[in-house]
Amino acid sequence: MVELTVCIGTSCHLRGSEKVIRIFKKMISKNKLENSINLKGSFCLGKCSEKNVLVRINDEVFETVPDEAETFFLQNVLKAEG
Repeated sequence: MVELTVCIGTSCHLRGSEKVIRIFKKMISKNKLENSINLKGSFCLGKCSEKNVLVRINDEVFETVPDEAETFFLQNVLKAEG
């Protein structure tokens, strides 16, 4: 089970974390991964970014933006899902 966490703290919220979550939900459903990926929010991932939304896949922290969230999912989350 892949643990996919999106920061929903103030900084990430202002940078579009809600949209990232919506895109991730759509991608999980589209790829029928509801039983393989646990999507959740967190109020802080501890590595605030000046421009991006923080996303943790298992224990590794990444950055993305809403406009690139679908590509991020395909390149990083699906790879972790194996």
